[in-house]
Amino acid sequence: MDIIGNTVSNSFLVSGLNSTTNYWFAVSAKNGSVSGRRSLAVTNRERYVSCVTFRPVDRVPNHELGIWGQTYDRWLAEGMPAEAIREGWFEGIEYFGLDRREFLNINLGMIPAFDYELIEETDRYVIARNGQGIVTKALKEGTAHGTRMSMDQYLRFPVETPEDFAALKKRYEASDPLRYPTYWESRVKCWNAREHTMCLGVNTCVGLYSNLRRWMGTENLSLAFYDQPNLVHEMVEFVADFTMQTVQRAVEDVDIDYFN
Repeated sequence: MDIIGNTVSNSFLVSGLNSTTNYWFAVSAKNGSVSGRRSLAVTNRERYVSCVTFRPVDRVPNHELGIWGQTYDRWLAEGMPAEAIREGWFEGIEYFGLDRREFLNINLGMIPAFDYELIEETDRYVIARNGQGIVTKALKEGTAHGTRMSMDQYLRFPVETPEDFAALKKRYEASDPLRYPTYWESRVKCWNAREHTMCLGVNTCVGLYSNLRRWMGTENLSLAFYDQPNLVHEMVEFVADFTMQTVQRAVEDVDIDYFN
């Protein structure tokens, strides 16, 4: 490390920098006989990019996905202020020291989704077809804020045959205008001037495997790799083409940090 200067001021001008080189600065502070060392302030975005590109950081980014509804109720009962979770977990909650980030809300799912269909309901459980075409059995007991006490039992999935997949593909038209929010154009300039991390998609889970698992289920898909390899190849190629076509506008308009 090279020492570039000393100052007793609150500011210091560093000269000789250029736009093609990455720099890492640190401050060695002295107060009487006590020495300390601390990093210069960086934005949330700079910290994130440095971390994922294996460069030094003052600390690792702090992001979370969220909590179950039952956890929220317990924390309230244990004294957490109700206003502590006003913001979204994904975007970052100041009360818990989470770093701010933003998500480009592009719809990479089915348009239209399946209609909700209630198949059976008792005092303990509900069997229904959800918007993804999956039939589940969900435990009603202990539900809090929309969160079940346990994962649903998956009973049936929308793709069982090549014909099912041919019909499902009609719900994935990349050029559908509903895939982008109406405010898109008005926000592009602001997004590119941000100081926080930007993610393409809101927990979209559009990986080459995750979409297939959602369409067929883990067990059925595992068997299909052996029994229906042509169908699996077709689905993987479709997911790749659909995703690239849909996000092309986003990656051309916005300097995105990562893809979820």
